[in-house]
Amino acid sequence: MTKDNDLQGDKENGVDEYTGTYTATYDGFNGKEFIFGGTALERKNGNQLKVIYTLTIEKGTAELYWIAGSDEYTIANGNTEDAKEYTISSGDNYIVLKGDDFSGSLEITVE
Repeated sequence: MTKDNDLQGDKENGVDEYTGTYTATYDGFNGKEFIFGGTALERKNGNQLKVIYTLTIEKGTAELYWIAGSDEYTIANGNTEDAKEYTISSGDNYIVLKGDDFSGSLEITVE
């Protein structure tokens, strides 16, 4: 998990490390940000998550994705505003933004 002070934007945690809000503006960002998630064997608040997001790409590329164990699932990799629901299982579960010379913005809420 990327430490809050190393994130490009502002993060407000929810009831645990899997939920909250994150808003960021990027300017030539290269790398990955592990925004929400963890490695809990059992999450106290259930295994259903709803992800509401807006990804705006002005330059470069960006991909918002979910890591579940050794699998990766693309949430968005273009200008998109949507909501999706996920069922997490025990082990690694992260929401990640990967950028390659990415300029734009991301607004995400996980409930």
